[in-house]
This record gives sequence, structure tokens and C-alpha cells, in this order.
Amino acid sequence: MRILKARVRVAIVLAVGGLLGSATASEGQTPSERAVRAVVDSFFAAIKRERWDSAVALIDLSRFEPYFKQQVQNARSAIPQPEMTVEDMMASDSTMPRAVAEWQVAQMNKYRGMRKFGDMSYEFAGVHSQHELFALTVPEAAARWLDAARLATSPVDREEAEYRAASSYERAGDARRALVLYERLARGRGERAARASFEHARLVFARDSARGEALLVAAVKKFPNSGLAPRALREHLARRQAEGGTRAALEACHRLMGELEASELDETLRYERARLYEQAGSLAEARDAYVDTATRHPYPEGALWDDALSRAASLEDRLDHPRAAIRLFERMLEEREPSSGLGSYERARYAEARFRIAEIFRDRLADPLRARREFRRVYVEHTTSLLRDDALWQEALLSRQAGDRQGACAPMSLLVRDLPDSRYAPCARGLCPSAPTVGSRDCHVEIPAPGALPPPP
Repeated sequence: MRILKARVRVAIVLAVGGLLGSATASEGQTPSERAVRAVVDSFFAAIKRERWDSAVALIDLSRFEPYFKQQVQNARSAIPQPEMTVEDMMASDSTMPRAVAEWQVAQMNKYRGMRKFGDMSYEFAGVHSQHELFALTVPEAAARWLDAARLATSPVDREEAEYRAASSYERAGDARRALVLYERLARGRGERAARASFEHARLVFARDSARGEALLVAAVKKFPNSGLAPRALREHLARRQAEGGTRAALEACHRLMGELEASELDETLRYERARLYEQAGSLAEARDAYVDTATRHPYPEGALWDDALSRAASLEDRLDHPRAAIRLFERMLEEREPSSGLGSYERARYAEARFRIAEIFRDRLADPLRARREFRRVYVEHTTSLLRDDALWQEALLSRQAGDRQGACAPMSLLVRDLPDSRYAPCARGLCPSAPTVGSRDCHVEIPAPGALPPPP
């Protein structure tokens, strides 16, 4: 079903979007726009009567041809895959339990049996082998491609086609027809209802900001779990802040929190509340709100969990609570998980948190020895971080400041060996005369005089 829906979507884009995209928007229809509209109506009429050859005549085949050639190329490069056994699956991942491997193999075999190798009938009607696909001309392929659309008669596919038509009307400047379709889709319960609601609100907002804003808020409340809701929420709060100040935005945020606490949007609402408190200068309230966000939406489900803890820690530092800031950074780092297979559980804020801990020990707690250890941990523990070379450089600066020549040379040797492309690598001998050289590149980093505080990276 997903494949059929995708085909219908592309058909609408090729036959409708390409034609309407050339029309110019105006209050009244120009002769050229009426001509385009007539072509569009003819296309839909041909689709309705299942006259695929007539519909193909209205498609821009120059846009369809690259798609068809890509399908042919994919088919030529495809080879039958041998059936994977449970033992093969377990050999590819030594940590996988046998029960899991058996389930995955069963699922693969289930889908393997749904369509024989080379069958393209779901994409091009009547094409059941690679040879039949290779024999098609571009117009024939387009006709069979549209013919396959007759199978997409489910409400889901009809809804998708209607949404694409609304989008095309909007691009052509026909807001009236687009609004009618968006509003009808928004009243439904289909997959496009949420997106249509937000698109309808946006289109209305361009003509009537007050009504459009009301529709946007209504869409946020009706579809708080939509992927479009967070952005719409932030836009709403930004406008409330621009019109009535930060307090007005906070009031709007609190009202929505009371209604949407059980939704997925709750995390965004709480984070935005904290951000608004911070902008208002209420640092203690902002810190508490960030911590509340991380507590209510913890790792790993919380998408903003690490951002919230990082902001809370930074505010603790600004409130002159450096050790409390370290505790919050450490709270974040406690959730780091080792990964024994492909991929990583590392979040972007982890290395930054360890780096900030080192800076706090250096700048706020006057503990350069502990700061050196924390900078080294950035390099050792966060192997994909862009802060690794900064951390080694800061460690070497602190070592030189303490008169520890060996302590300065150790990180510089690591830097040259493991991170030779770093901007600090050509400067290694500035902190350690015995460090290896890196090609003929010049040092462009200012090296502070001995005894001076290390500059931030």
C-alpha cells in the first residue's frame, strides 16, 4: 500500500505540479492559467475514465523518463539474494539471541514470498519480469505506470491524491481551491488530516493573520503528536512574544501545557517555557524548568533531554553554582551507553558536557590538575567528537602553565599522531619542542605566553 500511495503521489506531481507550477499567481485567471487548468482537468478526466494513453499524452515525459531509466537500472543491477539462515543472522551479530534471529529470518521469508524476483507489476501494470520491463518504451512505461494507479482505490490513496492536488492548486496561486481541499482533508481522520490542518492555517494566515493564528492553535491542540506541531508551536509563541512580550508568550505556553500535558508536545512546551524564562532573565525559574523538562522526559525517549540538562547546567554556572553545574553535566553523562555493534548511542551534547566540566574545574574551581584529567577524557571517551583536538590543546596549555613539560608533550604527541589534520597539529612544537612535525603547514593559532591563562577554543 505504501508503494501504491507513493506512485499516486508522483503521478500527481508530474501531471499536475509540473503544469500548474508554470502558471503565474494573480487575483484573476489569465488566459494561460485557464489553459493550464483545462489541461489539468483533462488529465484527471482521463485518469477517472482509465484512459491511460490519453493521460500519458498530458504528462511531461521528459520528467518521467529519468525515473523510468532509474527503475530499469535498478532492475539490471538486482540479483536474487540467497536465503539467510538463523546461523547467518547470528554470525553477523554475536550478541543476537537465537529467538530474535529466528523471528527476523521468519519475517524475511514472509516478505520474500509475497512477490517473485523481477516482478514489477506493483509499479508498471502487467510487468512481471525484468525482460518485460526492459522491452517497454518510455510512453508505454508511463501508460502502464498510470494503469497501476487504478489499483490504488483505497481511501488512503484517494486522500493522498487530494492532498497533492491541493498543494498544486496552491503553487499555481489558486488559494480558493487549495483552501477548500485542505479544509476538507483537515476535517477527516486520514493520514493527511494533520498536515492539511497546518497547511490550511498557514494559507489562511497569509490573508487573515488573526483567523490564521486561531486555526494554527486549533491544529496544534487537535494534532499535538504531529511532527509539524513543534514548529507550529514555536512560531505561535514567537509571534505572541513579538506582539506582547515574553510574559505574553509564557502565558500562552502555560495555557497550552494545561491542555496538552499528556501529548508528545508536552516536552517541547516545557522546554519552550524554560527558554522563555531564560530570555526574561528569570534564571532560577529557567533552570528549574529545564530540569523539569529533563525529569519528565528522560533518556532515551526525551528528544530534548540532553539539551535541557545542558542549558540547566549552564544556568547553574551563571548563578554561581559551579559544582551544581558539574552535577547536572555528570547526570547527563551517566546515561552514555556502550555500543558493541554498528552505530552509536552518543548524543552530541555528551562531549560538550565533558569539555564544560573541564572548563569549570579550570576557570571556576581553580583545579587545573582535575581540569587536565577531564580534558583528556574528552579525547579518550568521545572518539567521534570534534572537540578532541581542542581538549588535547587545552590539556597541554594547562600542563605547560604548571611547568609540566612531559604533561604538555603527551597530549601533543597524541594530537599529531591521531589528529594530524587538526588546526592545532602544526602548533604542537610551540608547546612541546620534541613533538613530531606535521608536513609543511604553518601554525595559525595564537599561543599564550607561559603563565597566561589558556584561551577558549
